[in-house]
Amino acid sequence: MGSPQNAPPAQQARGVPGWWALWGVAGAFVAVPIVATLKIVADRVEALKPLGEFLGE
Repeated sequence: MGSPQNAPPAQQARGVPGWWALWGVAGAFVAVPIVATLKIVADRVEALKPLGEFLGE
């Protein structure tokens, strides 16, 4: 698993538009770290495995 700075492009593509829509430019800047954190948590919590798979590798 990569560090948040090396988040896969598919993961970034899913996160940035949503956060941009919610919070504008500020949301776009925080989208990658937030989505990367969600991915890390989802990979470690059994109930959230489908979310981790959706977010990508």
